[in-house]
Amino acid sequence: MSPFLTWFFSNWLFTPQCKRPKLLPPVPKTQDIITEGNFGIYAGRDVPIGTDNFEAIVTEDCSFVDKTLLISEFLQCTTRVSLVVRPRRFGKTTNLTMLKNFFACPIEPDNKERRQELFRDSKIWREERKLFDEHFCKYPVISFSLKVCLDISTPVISDGAAEHPCETWEKMEKDIRLMIAGLYEEHKYVYSALSNARKLRFNDVLNADPKLDSWGRTLKELSEYLKAYYNRRCIVLIDEYDYPLDVAFHHGFYETARDFFKSLLGSLLKSNDLNIYRAFLVGVMRVAKAGYLSDFNNVMVYGMFNTRFSDKFGFTEEEVAILLRHHQKTDMEGVKKWYDGYGATNNISLYNPWSVISYIQLGVLDTHWVDTATTETIQRLIWRSRTTFKESAAELIEGETIERKLLNNLSYNDLSRNSDDALWTLLYYSGYLSHKNDLSNTGASTSDAQHSTPCDAVPMKLCIPNAEVANEWRRWLQISNAPPLSSVVDALLNGHLKKFHQFLSDTVIEALSCNDVGGSKAGKKSESFYHGFSLGWLIDARFRGCTIKSNREAGLGRSDGHIEHQERRQAAIMEFKIDRGNGTMKKKAEEALSQIERKEYRREISSGIEQLVEVGIAFKGKFVMITGKVYKKEDGKWLEEDGYEGEIDGLEEDEDGDENMDMDDQ
Repeated sequence: MSPFLTWFFSNWLFTPQCKRPKLLPPVPKTQDIITEGNFGIYAGRDVPIGTDNFEAIVTEDCSFVDKTLLISEFLQCTTRVSLVVRPRRFGKTTNLTMLKNFFACPIEPDNKERRQELFRDSKIWREERKLFDEHFCKYPVISFSLKVCLDISTPVISDGAAEHPCETWEKMEKDIRLMIAGLYEEHKYVYSALSNARKLRFNDVLNADPKLDSWGRTLKELSEYLKAYYNRRCIVLIDEYDYPLDVAFHHGFYETARDFFKSLLGSLLKSNDLNIYRAFLVGVMRVAKAGYLSDFNNVMVYGMFNTRFSDKFGFTEEEVAILLRHHQKTDMEGVKKWYDGYGATNNISLYNPWSVISYIQLGVLDTHWVDTATTETIQRLIWRSRTTFKESAAELIEGETIERKLLNNLSYNDLSRNSDDALWTLLYYSGYLSHKNDLSNTGASTSDAQHSTPCDAVPMKLCIPNAEVANEWRRWLQISNAPPLSSVVDALLNGHLKKFHQFLSDTVIEALSCNDVGGSKAGKKSESFYHGFSLGWLIDARFRGCTIKSNREAGLGRSDGHIEHQERRQAAIMEFKIDRGNGTMKKKAEEALSQIERKEYRREISSGIEQLVEVGIAFKGKFVMITGKVYKKEDGKWLEEDGYEGEIDGLEEDEDGDENMDMDDQ
C-alpha cells in the first residue's frame, strides 16, 4: 500500500469521532454518613434494588454499606493479580465499580472533583486521606465484565422459540468481540497518538471485525496504548471472570472457550508488567488452576476463609443492624435466622446482602436470593451423586455439621466425573454451604501468602448457612429422589425405537383425552397441543443431564425437538406431524423423518455426540406412529446402524388410505 493510501485509510476514512465528554453536574449526594464503631453506611432514602453501580447508588440517594477500605486493602496486595471469590449477589460488582471510580483517570479535570464527592466523609476519606493524593484518579483503568451475554437460564424469546444467546461458541465469541470493541470505544481518545499501523488495527477492533487476526492480543494492545498515552501503568478490573467457563461447560464447548480466554487474559495479565500495575478479578468459583488462569504464577486467590477482604463483601451483623434501624425495620432476629451464617475469618459472620436489602424494600422474610437464579446444574449433579452424598445432605438439612475437604481449585472435569468433593466445593463457593471453622488461628498474618491460605489445607466443617438456603436444599433432595431418567427419553436416546414407540403410545393413552386432541378433524389447536405434550415428557430430562431445544433454527429450518445428553454422547432429533385424514399415519411419520434429513437438522448437533437418533412422529387422536433411524459417528461421518418402522394394532386404513379409528375406544 502506498504511503498516501496508508495515510488516507488510517487518518481520514476510518478516524473515530472523538467527542469530548460532557462535564457532569455536581454529585447530588444527600445521604448522611452513619457510623457506629468501625462500621458505617451511606444512609439513603431507599435501598439499591436494580442497580449495582457505586456511582448510581450514591447519586440516587440509596443506602450503601461503606466498604471503601477495600481500596486500601487492594493497594496492600503484594501480588500483581488478586482474585476474590464470593457467592453471586454478594456486592462484587458494586465494589468493582467503586474501585474504578477511585482509580480511573478522568478525561475532564472537573470530573475528578465530582468523583471525589462520591467518597467524601467515607471511611477511606476519614482514615486513609493520603491515598487520595497518591492514587486517586491517577491510573488508566481497563474495566469489563465477562458476563457479556444473558444467563444460561434466561432464554430470549425470538419468533416464538426460546433461545440462549451464548449456547454456542460462535455466539459467545461474537459477544466477546463486541465487548472488546466497547472498551476500545471507551478509550478511543488514545487514537490520535497511535501510529498509522496501529490506527488501522484499532479501527478493526472498534468495528468488531470477525476476520481480525489474533483477537487474543487485543486487550494487551489496549493496555499498551493506555500506558503510552498516560505514561502510567494500567489497573485491570474484571467482573464475572468465571462466567464464560460455566456457560461453556453447560453447553458443551468448554475446551474451546477455555483456550480462547486463556490467550485473551494470559496476554493481558501475564508477563505484561510494563503495562499493568495491578489487576482485581471477582467471580463465584475458584477455578484459577483448572481454567484459563492455569499458567499464571502471579495470582492470589481470596475466599471467605482468608483474612484479606474478609469483611469487604457481604454485610456484617453490625452493618445489618445499622441498616435496619435506619430503614425502621425491627425483625433483626428473623433477618439473622434467614440470611446470616456465612462464616469468614476471625469469627466474622456475614449476611447475604441481596436478601437483606430485599427484606428492607419488601418487608417480607422470603427466599429473595435463592429466587434470583436457577440451579439446574446443581440439581443434575445432586441427582447423579452417590447415596453417601444424599445421606450427608439429609444431615445438613437436620441442622448437623459435616466435615469435608474442599478442592483447592475446582475442575469442571471433576464435576463431569461426578466427584463428591467437586460437588461439595461447588456448593460451598456458590453460597449454599458455609464453614464453621475458627480460622483465626491458622497462621494468617499480614503476608499475602498467609492471607490466601488454601482452603484444603485443613478439612472444612460445613453447614447450611441459614433458613433461606435450607429451603432450597429441601427442594433439591425432593427432585433428586425422583425416579431415573424417564423411560420414554431413555429408550429414545439409546436407540431402542420399538420400546420408545410403545412407551410413548402408552403415555399418550394414559395422559390425553379426546377433548385434548380433538379427533381426526383437529386443526392448529390440536397440533399445538401435541407439540406441547411431546415437549412436556422431555422436561424432566433437563434435570437428568439433558439439553432440550424446541423450534430452534437448525440447518435449513426449525426442528420440532432436539435432545442431547453430553455425558452419554447421545442425541435425538424429532419432527412431529399431525394426520388429518389426508394420508396414512405411516406416510406422515416417513414425511417427518425425511424432513429431518432434507433440512439438515443434524448440523446443530454438538461435536462430541457419537450416537444420533432421528425420529419422525405422527399423531392422530390417541394413536402414535414412529419411523426412525439410528446413526453412529465414525471418522466424522454419520453411518446408519439401525432403522424402525412402527405398526399400530387396531388401526385400519379405509379404501381412500385414511385410518378408521373409533374415538369411543380410545
